[in-house]
Amino acid sequence: MKLAKAMLVASALALSGAVVAADKDEGRHIGFNEMDKNDDGRLTREEVRAAGNTWLLQRFDEADKAGTGYLTRGEYLAVMGRKDLRTAQEWMKEKVQDVQERVGEARNDEPAAAGAGSPGSGNVQGSGQPR
Repeated sequence: MKLAKAMLVASALALSGAVVAADKDEGRHIGFNEMDKNDDGRLTREEVRAAGNTWLLQRFDEADKAGTGYLTRGEYLAVMGRKDLRTAQEWMKEKVQDVQERVGEARNDEPAAAGAGSPGSGNVQGSGQPR
């Protein structure tokens, strides 16, 4: 069973190419350095707002672990890393479901296996014993 799951995961990765970490509706991701307009190594709420990162703006207080009113690079990386991980997990779950559906469809398209007593099965009709 573990081998089957591993194969499904590998198939999903092969079919997709790469994990897309950015949300589809957010477009291009603007990183820490681009948002830090004054190059002080900190992100203020105003810099995040000006960059248009509404996701981070909504979680600014949660991300500001030290309660300083700004985000350090470490705080920024921590919150964005969690976001990327969740996005990757959701993406992977969708791909695994797609592969499982394709495997199920492929199984439904396969002809039925030769049963006991059918031509070429090697069994004497009804006996279940080899000839």
